[in-house]
Amino acid sequence: MQDAQEHVNQYIIDSSPDCIKVLDLEGKLLSINKGGQRAMEIDDVSLCLHTDWLDFWNGSAKHVALQALASARVGKVGTFQGFAPTAKGTPKWWDVVVTPVFDGNGNIERLLSISRDITAQRRLEQERERLLQERTALLESTDEGFYGMDLHGNCTFINKAGAEMLGYAVDELLGKNMHYLIHHSHADGSPYAEEDCPIFRAMKSEQGSRLDNDVFWRKDGSCFPAEYSSHPLRENGELRGAVVAFMNITERKELEQQKDAFLSITSHELRTPLTTIKGNIQLTQLLLKRLQREEAFSKKGSEIVENASDMLERALRQTAVQQRLINDLLDVSRIQMNKLELSL
Repeated sequence: MQDAQEHVNQYIIDSSPDCIKVLDLEGKLLSINKGGQRAMEIDDVSLCLHTDWLDFWNGSAKHVALQALASARVGKVGTFQGFAPTAKGTPKWWDVVVTPVFDGNGNIERLLSISRDITAQRRLEQERERLLQERTALLESTDEGFYGMDLHGNCTFINKAGAEMLGYAVDELLGKNMHYLIHHSHADGSPYAEEDCPIFRAMKSEQGSRLDNDVFWRKDGSCFPAEYSSHPLRENGELRGAVVAFMNITERKELEQQKDAFLSITSHELRTPLTTIKGNIQLTQLLLKRLQREEAFSKKGSEIVENASDMLERALRQTAVQQRLINDLLDVSRIQMNKLELSL
């Protein structure tokens, strides 16, 4: 009956995909289960028996394996993760537990090493780390600000340029609600409710948005005109938060104001002398017509007056063309300054 139970136990152990090794107190390999032989790609287990278990491990893994072995020898459980290639050289990472095995009197008589193949998980972690490093390098190579936030509006990441633009260190923003820190008020200081925030609404509606007529607030209490775009962040098709790209457009706004002022002043400066020219032409036309009506005026003089009148008429038409161009300039200036009034 006992032999049958031992046979069942051995069958269960051999069926495990984990690599289960029994060691003596010196760390020599006494046995390894069938699943472990497959995982380690061992064709002839006899070549491995009575070898030093530590020889399976390479580099820094051997040091942590030695510590786990020492823990098990004094009745504790040792754990570590390490790299060990298979018998055929296939690179693999393992999650390892080393435990003591006690006899009926409570004395340690054997050590048990259970190793689980975590190579796929390790490669996935390495790929994630690579992608994270690439993303970080990309974000740090631009002078635009980028930050991410979770569904509660808390900052999950921000690049250095973005933090500096806002007057913060990166660590001061991580985990903090970005709306309450940088978008809490309008430019006039009036409160900006989170539910009215375009960034918050874009995330909730799962649609992107872009604005260039808003402000962000710095740590020191000052604000700057900002252009920003917000897009929902999804992971495996599930909404996780949002990513916001922003920039300080103070210089652009100042240039726009200077351009608007230039257009307005230039238009008015052109319009004033043109009005004077137009008035003088019209006055001259009246004088010429009055001169033509004089009875003493000769035929030759009348022809000269007619020619002069034609020339003045052409000049007046050109003046009207220039007047329309200047009016168009003024209209453009008013549109850009939102001061154009429409008559319907």
